[in-house]
Amino acid sequence: MRLLILFLISGSLFLRTAAAAEPDLVADRADSRSIIGVEYNSLLYRSMIKFRNYEFSGLVLVKNLVSDSAVHIVFMSEFGPTMLDIKYKNDEFELISAKEFFNNEKLLGLVYSNFRMFLQDLDYVAKIKDETGLNKETLKMKYRHLSDTFIYLYEGNFEVGKVIFRANPLNVVKLDIERNAEVVPTKLIYSYRGVPLDVSMELIKYKP
Repeated sequence: MRLLILFLISGSLFLRTAAAAEPDLVADRADSRSIIGVEYNSLLYRSMIKFRNYEFSGLVLVKNLVSDSAVHIVFMSEFGPTMLDIKYKNDEFELISAKEFFNNEKLLGLVYSNFRMFLQDLDYVAKIKDETGLNKETLKMKYRHLSDTFIYLYEGNFEVGKVIFRANPLNVVKLDIERNAEVVPTKLIYSYRGVPLDVSMELIKYKP
């Protein structure tokens, strides 16, 4: 685990911690719905991290707290102890608690960037560009936010199937989203250009 943490810290130089921005609300847009695509109270995933010949697993809880108007992301070991607790609210991430080896600015920046691809509140994004694909069923939504480029590919039912994060041509992260018949995101697969790192999250429990 420590080897992986050191690698993530060094490799996260290309992903910057999100900075706060004044909201520019986008009104009356179909694409302002949640990237997740469904209403939820909580999503519990089993995560798998592969780096070369090393494999690590754990649990990730995504909890929607309506009372707090925030989403909590909690990383846990397979045995239950909380390793990392962060909050996404008002387009910002906040560290709630972290074990010592997680409490690193660059590593947290990597985590924030990965989850922004999945949790981004589009009401804070201005100048969204929509493009219809050649098959006229795929919608590509593209925008720049917090100095980075985000591209979302929507499928026939207007649910996000792929997300691309690009800081520059060499620094690219892709997220593939698999869904069930109710369009609940059952699997998240992250891949990193030029980095032998794969991160996947498979749904264990969904609470509407």
